Amino acid sequence: MSTSTPPSSATAFWIVTGLAVLSQVVTIYASSQGPSPFVLLVLGWNVAPMVVSAVFFVAGARPMAWGWLIAVAAWGAWEALSVATSHSSTAFLAFIWGPLWSFTVFGPVGALIVVLRNRRKLSAKQ
Repeated sequence: MSTSTPPSSATAFWIVTGLAVLSQVVTIYASSQGPSPFVLLVLGWNVAPMVVSAVFFVAGARPMAWGWLIAVAAWGAWEALSVATSHSSTAFLAFIWGPLWSFTVFGPVGALIVVLRNRRKLSAKQ
């Protein structure tokens, strides 16, 4: 399985990662009453799945990093949008449970899909 990607792919990865993190930052900023240690911890917890994809990317597992990032970024954007548009007082709780879903379901499934797709491409070439 080839892990080399063109240089423009690296730039695109960091742009997508930044946008994924930005959606979390903006929603937490808009939903909170101000900076506090708890809000900063929630922000760190929500950004952690994107950090995992960055670690994969830097370690050289770039296709897997892309799969993880796309899955957790899509989930994170949906989560941020649902919190931002909700009128419920408990909507912010999604930021506590959302990363758990990213770590246990969405990230691994996204990475697995890419790995299986690459294996299929590799076996088709042989």
